[in-house]
Amino acid sequence: MSEDGLQLLERRELFQGQSDGFAKAVEIVFTPLLLGVVGHFLDGWLGTGPVLTVVLAAWAFVAVVIVTYYGYTAQMKVEEEKLLGPGHRRPA
Repeated sequence: MSEDGLQLLERRELFQGQSDGFAKAVEIVFTPLLLGVVGHFLDGWLGTGPVLTVVLAAWAFVAVVIVTYYGYTAQMKVEEEKLLGPGHRRPA
């Protein structure tokens, strides 16, 4: 592959990484915000104060953090396999 082709692939990977990072940031911010707004309307409808707003927003944030952690861990295992080759065992 030519050097121009390699540079193009490197730039494509860089831009894909930026895009993935932005998408993840939006997910981390807007998912709890959206569930918080739903909780706010439910609180108003049920007359329960800010209980559902806080509970739903906190639950969404914890869920997004857990999904992000496990997704990151799985992606790093894939990258490690590509880098070190299949069958490589990590030290305990």
